[in-house]
Amino acid sequence: MAEEDKEARTERATPKRRRETREKGSVAQSPEVSSVVVLFLGLMIVWFAGSFISGRLRDLMRMTFQTYTSVEITPSSAQQLLIDTVGRVAVMIAPIMLVLVLASFAASVMQFGFLWSPQALKPKLSQIKPQLSRLNLVSKDKLVDLAVAVSKISLISLVAYLSLKAYVPQLLPLMDKTVSQIADFTVGISLRITLRIIVLLIVLAFLDYVWKRHRYEEKMRMTKQQVKDERKNVEGDPLIKGHIRGMQLKVSMQRMMQDVPKADVVITNPTHYAIALRYEPETMPAPKVIAKGARLLAERIIELAKMHHVPIVQNQPLAQALYKAVEVGGFIPIAFYHAVAEVLAYVFALGRARQRASAGAST
Repeated sequence: MAEEDKEARTERATPKRRRETREKGSVAQSPEVSSVVVLFLGLMIVWFAGSFISGRLRDLMRMTFQTYTSVEITPSSAQQLLIDTVGRVAVMIAPIMLVLVLASFAASVMQFGFLWSPQALKPKLSQIKPQLSRLNLVSKDKLVDLAVAVSKISLISLVAYLSLKAYVPQLLPLMDKTVSQIADFTVGISLRITLRIIVLLIVLAFLDYVWKRHRYEEKMRMTKQQVKDERKNVEGDPLIKGHIRGMQLKVSMQRMMQDVPKADVVITNPTHYAIALRYEPETMPAPKVIAKGARLLAERIIELAKMHHVPIVQNQPLAQALYKAVEVGGFIPIAFYHAVAEVLAYVFALGRARQRASAGAST
């Protein structure tokens, strides 16, 4: 079943799944990267600040054996001496420890960015009852981690052995050297061997991170059905969305039809297109399309215009151009000003003529 599920998960993880997984504290990371960064930075501190650290240690030891031996030992004086010694050591070590802690934090941020996940702090049932995770003891990840650990120990041992073997001829002449020279020689060899080991660990850390990243992406993969279900949850059921879209279109059509009686003119094709225009010079910068339609909808607009005595003007090129260029609720572009102005002038003149005719008939 696990293999079948793995084969079914062929889709890359969606942004939503990645975000939810990250919020749970699950990210692609390699502890080897943080370890090698801290080790390398620690070596650099010893390399460049070793003389300073050793000098402070000598001062502390000199004070311990010269000054403290002349002090009468009592409970209060012993406590004071302990506090003083611990304080001096803390002042010397605290900056180094702070730098190493920040380096470890920076190594983690470089791998997966800044992350604060309260969910990751919650206790897990598999940790409270180890027997529930017994099947995970022999997983691919555990085997790879074991292989990395064994390879690391083996390669470090090999590098240390070969490095020390190269320095064996230089050990016998140390019998004629001073203690300081022997110490310098030992520190130098130790730093060189450590640097070689760190280079090896950097390669192993890089390979381990690449593997962890690959496994993370592999576990994050989704089936086609999961992607489909997630899209449905995020965007909504297509049937429901279609129904809502239909209702919105229906409401929009009803509102548009209600505006047809307010039009100043309806320009037609004569039956394929119908565009209802309204223009109020005091409030509008240009004539506005308040309704438009094609075929059956155009016929309905024309019927409403006739019912409410809205002037209808047949202009095939203008009707087609306005239908394609302007949406309902939009103002006509400058390119149509002259043609529309002629139509409106004709309509307004026709309206004034009708008013005069009705006035003459009443008298």
